[in-house]
Amino acid sequence: MEDRAKKDILWIVFVLVVTLIMGMHILSIANGATIYNSFNSGELSPGLKYRVDVDKRYMGVATLENILVRPQGRAHKRPGTEYVADANDSGEVRLFPFEYKEEDSYAIMFKHESIGFFRTVP
Repeated sequence: MEDRAKKDILWIVFVLVVTLIMGMHILSIANGATIYNSFNSGELSPGLKYRVDVDKRYMGVATLENILVRPQGRAHKRPGTEYVADANDSGEVRLFPFEYKEEDSYAIMFKHESIGFFRTVP
């Protein structure tokens, strides 16, 4: 009976420790790396590096390169680009974004005496 009680107590302690760790903003790994579970603050100013009293410090990073952050806090890679056409002109060419709907957007290319339309993927 004593062994069973010891196992139950160890199990409860284990569950409590895991619950405390998972409730924190940041989990530390043995090799010193840090896992962030939210990026709501985006890129932070270098002045916040040592401000442990500011909660936003735990929800942001120093640099986000080619990364987009969703409002829910998830970070993911930025969509890439794809070659679709050549301007076929040595003159000046200008590109302008045009968004008809959130899921229906275009890039409009203006050049001398012509206009090109290219559908973009959001």
